[in-house]
Amino acid sequence: GTVTVEVPAGSYTDVAGNAGSGDSDSAAVDTLAPSVNVTINPDGTVSFVFSEAPVGFEASDIVVTNGSISNLVQDPTDPTRWTADLTPAAGFEGTVTVEVPAGSYTDVAGNAGSGDSDSTAVDTLAPSVNVTINPDGTVSFVFSEAPVGFEAADVVVTNGSISNLVQDPTDPTRWTADLTPAAGFEGTVTVEVPAGSYTDVAGNAGSGDSDSTAVDTLAPSVNVTINPDGTVSFVFSEAPVGFEASDVVVTNGSISNLVQDPTDPTRWTADLTPAAGFEGTVTVEVPAGSYTDVAGNAGSGDSDSTAVDTLAPSVNVTINPDGTVSFVFSEPPVGFEASDVVVTNGSISNLVQDPTDPTHWTADLTPAAGFEGTVTVEVPAGSYT
Repeated sequence: GTVTVEVPAGSYTDVAGNAGSGDSDSAAVDTLAPSVNVTINPDGTVSFVFSEAPVGFEASDIVVTNGSISNLVQDPTDPTRWTADLTPAAGFEGTVTVEVPAGSYTDVAGNAGSGDSDSTAVDTLAPSVNVTINPDGTVSFVFSEAPVGFEAADVVVTNGSISNLVQDPTDPTRWTADLTPAAGFEGTVTVEVPAGSYTDVAGNAGSGDSDSTAVDTLAPSVNVTINPDGTVSFVFSEAPVGFEASDVVVTNGSISNLVQDPTDPTRWTADLTPAAGFEGTVTVEVPAGSYTDVAGNAGSGDSDSTAVDTLAPSVNVTINPDGTVSFVFSEPPVGFEASDVVVTNGSISNLVQDPTDPTHWTADLTPAAGFEGTVTVEVPAGSYT
């Protein structure tokens, strides 16, 4: 403003006592410190409004806590107004402060300016998640802060699926889901929340995480083989649990001496005994569900069959009125010949097999000469097979 120095009229006299006239002089002065108002705007810019045009104001005068400014420019139509772009620190959640310190600028008169500052809450910190597959078959998703846009479709499950994804009603950072491994699968199941599949309330894209676990939902299997030597082999896809002789179903026979290979727990053998006096098919079966693997999966079944004959053949001997003898076997005999036939008080000759029926044989019977009594024709047991 203006400073005036005045000597009022009559404020002095001369030696004769005459009252003196007055006079004054004025000068413009400035001792008023300039001021500034700092405002952080919603659009991420900062406004600096000075009480008068500042001198010596530049970006290096501005102190930014937890961030930085750029593009500091003066309004070309109003030298008291300046703006800059504010960039919060990356990966930061908290308060950003922009300050113009006192004395960092002056006015044209050289008066040091007063300071000002403004603060705002910011969040540039990416949220995170911890994925855990629990022993009870559930999956836990624990976020660093409540997620936005997180849903079941965001979760990537390899070799399985999830269901019943729910948020903890008392803690919005915690979610759980049920994990179902793929059916008939043995290997690793992975549950992943990919990076960028969710955000926080500030819009920061979240980081990802995953967890894996070994699972076994694959039913074990068995291959049953009846061997030519009368043993049975049981070869499992993996070592069985709870497999014993009582699990094996044998039709028209039985097994004994069921033992596990001491060098290979997937291999077992047993001795097969067909039913006595039986001709037909013997079947050895391991029924489905009669054993499990170590994971508790019920095993599939298998069986094998073979034709057996433990039925002794028989023969019917008939002496016919025409002097021939008929031998009718229950099945074609092996090793049957005339010397096998025992004739008491006579003999046979011309033993022949029926060319159209191998179970029928005939021979001529000649009683002993000069004999009166009983002639017997016998095929002894065990003389043929």
